[in-house]
Amino acid sequence: MKLIYVKPITSILLGLFLSANYGLTQSLEELPLDSLLQWVSDNAYGVYTNNNAPEVHHYACLSLRRAKKNNTIPEIVEACQNLALVHYVIEDEELPDSTLFYDQMALDYLLKTDDQKAIASAYTYVGNDYASLGDYESAQSNLLKGLEIYDRIADLKGVARAYKNLSFLYRESKDYNRAIEYGEKGIEIAKTLGIPDSVDLGISWFYLVDAYVALEQSDKALKAANNSIQLIEPYAATNPFALVRAYSYRSTVYKDKNKYDLALKDAFYAWEFAKSNVSDESTVGGFQQEIATILRLQEKCEEAIPYFEGFFETMIERDASNSLSLSSIHLGLADCYEQTGDYPKALKHQKIAAQLRDTLNEERYKSLESELIQKYESEQKDEQISLQTATIQQQKQIQYLSFGIGGLLTILLAGLFLTYRNNRQKSRQLDERNAQNELLLKEIHHRVKNNLQTISSLLSLQSESISNKSAFDAIQESKNRVSSMALLHQKLYQGENLAAIEMRDYFETIGETIVDSFGEKAENVSLKIDMSELELDVDTAVPIGLITNELITNSLKYAFPNKQKGQISITLTSEENGLLKLNIADNGQATQEESSSKKDKGFGTLLIQLLTTQLGGKLETSTAAGTSTIIQFPLQQKSVA
Repeated sequence: MKLIYVKPITSILLGLFLSANYGLTQSLEELPLDSLLQWVSDNAYGVYTNNNAPEVHHYACLSLRRAKKNNTIPEIVEACQNLALVHYVIEDEELPDSTLFYDQMALDYLLKTDDQKAIASAYTYVGNDYASLGDYESAQSNLLKGLEIYDRIADLKGVARAYKNLSFLYRESKDYNRAIEYGEKGIEIAKTLGIPDSVDLGISWFYLVDAYVALEQSDKALKAANNSIQLIEPYAATNPFALVRAYSYRSTVYKDKNKYDLALKDAFYAWEFAKSNVSDESTVGGFQQEIATILRLQEKCEEAIPYFEGFFETMIERDASNSLSLSSIHLGLADCYEQTGDYPKALKHQKIAAQLRDTLNEERYKSLESELIQKYESEQKDEQISLQTATIQQQKQIQYLSFGIGGLLTILLAGLFLTYRNNRQKSRQLDERNAQNELLLKEIHHRVKNNLQTISSLLSLQSESISNKSAFDAIQESKNRVSSMALLHQKLYQGENLAAIEMRDYFETIGETIVDSFGEKAENVSLKIDMSELELDVDTAVPIGLITNELITNSLKYAFPNKQKGQISITLTSEENGLLKLNIADNGQATQEESSSKKDKGFGTLLIQLLTTQLGGKLETSTAAGTSTIIQFPLQQKSVA
């Protein structure tokens, strides 16, 4: 479950004004930074309905680069939090690390100031990100830090907001009693302060709905759902996702109270409104499952089946934590097919459910599967019996032979069936172990990435106290090296292949990161990645990433003085002789003798040579037209499948 971001109405009106006055894409490039930041803020949440994610993301990145160039912390913080919101909205169900990354960056900058209110708010954003990622311990730590600051500066509105977010955290971690405790406290403070009705207050109410339902307090759950809809509905045009969620929650409450007609009415309303106002297909499709479930409870199986099937057409079954829920939905569809007499399809969905089911429900699912198989085989046996009756009347001797053959076939089929069941059981257990191993490997890469980012943050903090330029530059270069390795592990756990890295995408990301780190000095330098997609194993990708980091850094430091315009190109290709060829070149001025001397003796040059040796490769450098470094090395004989 995602935490829903809310925009104030004043911000929305200002966004409409800016859109009217800066309608052309070209004119947005010329906006003053404060207006550009406002435009991004006003359009970020609209990605759900406007399908303009690439444009909004582009200008969000542009605003951050311009803010860093101005070196003004308030603008940098606003740009970071805008980017966090953009990444939050354009990603799917699971909250991406990029949202946490930019919210954490904003917090790091704010901690350099004495703006306690802004710091408390930033802790809240980071805490919410951790909660959505399922890291409840880190979420609680950050949210409580924010609450402590709000308490210390006597900001009751901030305290109410902190209580609301703690309610969200405890609801996500299924600590429903504490979710209700903090949610009710936050709402009570808002009433005491006379805070006007808003979407934010409405969301506070529907955070409580799940908790009340879980604790079987249906009357309180219905009251909370009604309050939520009443507060959110006036802002439906600008916050459609919040409204459809509120109606969905109330539908769930009515369903639990066996008021199926009212539940169905709310579910249909949420679905129709989502189709018109929310662009995320899986979110829209999810409401079809609610409709189908209610129709099934009303014993309207023929009407329910199209909505079940519509749900599965839009649902991407990728989240292992949802396996029990998806299994239950497949079972519901299987039951509908059974009730309508379509036993083959019923059996098909029962088998899918069996693959997803939780071990705690294994016996229940086995029982249902056996029942479906018996019903299906029963129909076939009825037909055989009728045919055999006619045969028995004509030829009595064939009867004994038929029974003998039938008995042998029954024993054979029973043996085959038992063998099939045993093999399927072993296959399911093997799949579960593989899934657990994959999840563990992803968690390892995630933790390695987090540890490397922690080292990078420590280097950033250390650099703040260094006045010597050479020492400061050395720290920054080390930070970039650590970041290149952290990025590699992030690509690993976010990708589908946990053993290999897609190098083109990796080069694009690391290149943009290094260019951004040079700020104004590299504003006229562009990157060109001219290669096809190529996957390499981790042991090969790590030294290549470090070499790339060093060579791009050298080009930005020496090849383009005085903000000279230029280009850095990166290629990695497979040669006919079985070698890989890495070529990193710039079209800047050739390295001067003094700089060359420094580079020859520097740590970066030594590191490149050592890494080339580690790869078993050969290094060549040319300064005929700019600087070009070519490294040829053999492809490691490792499986990356």
